[in-house]
Amino acid sequence: MSSQYETVAEHPLGDNPQTAWRREVTLPSGRRVVIRPIRANDTAALIDFHERLSATSVHNRFFGAHPHLTPREAISFAVVDYRRRMAFVAVDGTSLIGVGRYEALGDPHVAEVAFVVADDFQRQGLGTTLLGLLAEYARAEDYRQFVAQILVSNLCMREVFARSGLSPVLRGHKGVIDVLLDIGDGHLGSEVDDGR
Repeated sequence: MSSQYETVAEHPLGDNPQTAWRREVTLPSGRRVVIRPIRANDTAALIDFHERLSATSVHNRFFGAHPHLTPREAISFAVVDYRRRMAFVAVDGTSLIGVGRYEALGDPHVAEVAFVVADDFQRQGLGTTLLGLLAEYARAEDYRQFVAQILVSNLCMREVFARSGLSPVLRGHKGVIDVLLDIGDGHLGSEVDDGR
């Protein structure tokens, strides 16, 4: 997929989103992790990350069994255009421990958001932090709403949306919850210290 921008250096949100949008955060445990824009060369790390997820985490993210991420899927997830498709990864050392992404829908101001956090790092604020950074970035790109679908049984994601500060509107049907988040100008919650 080609980007609207010839190089990342031309991106209007910073000289280089890879550096302008990089954050180092401290988890409640005291552990420091980096959150940064995904890179096209993150494909092998995405495959490895997916392999380390529990069956429950995979089911919650993909709404069913998806035991392996194919190289083609990893490439699709890792290649973003910094406008209609954007993703951030949380990194502990050299390992991915979380991925949050949005993808534009038909309305130019609405994007679908999704994310997954490694099992050992769940309930430590990473999901909320990824959502907050995605919303901040998306607002700068003129998006006003995020939509998402989560399983009714996915309590972690329900908590992330509830703590986001974005006044989620939830509608359930047939085991799935549709989530609508107004990202236009809300204050975003965060459960980790980003040092700012």
